[in-house]
This record gives sequence, structure tokens and C-alpha cells, in this order.
Amino acid sequence: MKNVIILILFLAASIVQGATWYIAPSGVDTNAGTIGSPYRTINKGLASANPGDTIQVDAGDYPGNVTTVRSGTSVAPITIQGAGITTVSRSFNCDHDWIVVNDMKWSGGWFFYVNSNNCTIEDCTSDL
Repeated sequence: MKNVIILILFLAASIVQGATWYIAPSGVDTNAGTIGSPYRTINKGLASANPGDTIQVDAGDYPGNVTTVRSGTSVAPITIQGAGITTVSRSFNCDHDWIVVNDMKWSGGWFFYVNSNNCTIEDCTSDL
């Protein structure tokens, strides 16, 4: 019985952790989204992400609009993790619940629209 409980706890932790999708300026959206074969756009990472997943955005410039595709959950948000100097110009539309945006720089006349509940913005900066 003890082994069954440990297995259930391990599986639950694995589900909440989720996958990591990688984005880089040198990437291509037809790539696999892995660290060795990253996507180019944050939107492609959002299209691939499910609750509990992290979208790891490498340092660089990402022009264009970014729009969420689906919600995370209270125990498994979708996280967009920047590298501190990741720059997104234009707009970010948070249209879904339980999204976390962390360590990003926004520039170039950006707009951050939140049309949802529990869209968290942490350690982000703007040049405006």
C-alpha cells in the first residue's frame, strides 16, 4: 500500500511539472521546440503548451503580437519564462486563465491586455 501511495504522489508531481518548450531567435517554428531545436516565436510555444508547461524564451528580439491559446490551471499554470533581456515588441494578449509571464522586457509601444483571471506578470520591465 505504501508503494502505491508513493507512486501516485510521483505521478501527480510529474503531471504538474509539465514539459518545457524552447524559443530562440535562431529557431524555426517547424522545429520540435526542444533546447537543441527551438521554435522561433512565442506564439508557437503557446500553441504547444498545456497546463503545467513552461515556455523558455532565450534572450533576443521577438517582434510581433503574442496571444495566449489556452488556460493553465491553479496548480499547473502555463509559464512564459524569459531570460531577463528577452524583448517583445508590440502586444501581449492574455486571453486565458492561469498564465504566468516572468523575467521579460517589453518595448516598442507594447500593450499588455489581460482579458482573463489569474494572469500573473512577475519581474518584467518596460522601456516606456
